[in-house]
Amino acid sequence: MTPEKAREIKADIAKPVRSQPFEKRRVIIDQTAKLNSNINYLVASDNKAIAVVWDANAGRPNYNHRKEHLARDGKIYVLRDGWAYKQGLITKGAGIYEDMDSFGELPFCSCRGRYLYHLDQLPDNMLTEKARKALAKP
Repeated sequence: MTPEKAREIKADIAKPVRSQPFEKRRVIIDQTAKLNSNINYLVASDNKAIAVVWDANAGRPNYNHRKEHLARDGKIYVLRDGWAYKQGLITKGAGIYEDMDSFGELPFCSCRGRYLYHLDQLPDNMLTEKARKALAKP
């Protein structure tokens, strides 16, 4: 597909959305964020992610951030079904991701996550003694 054809298709898809009133566009954007969040979680889980770093999108201007989401910004949450947690290699960190509202779950939430896949991506205080031995950390 040529870049021109791709732009044409994109414009055709966006046209009906752009013609909607602001309130309807905002709901479409919100629902798209929820869909993206869930797809990202499924892909990360299928690819053996072990944890996720919460990104509250704190720098977004003119956005009414939820205080509890801002408090999570930068913290690492463990994926309950991740291989490392199941094998007793990591602690819960800031908590279990599946035990709280997820990215984009609440209305108009623009939080997202960066998924982690390896023990060496985690801070030392999240590693168990078993993990330190596996990584040969003193």
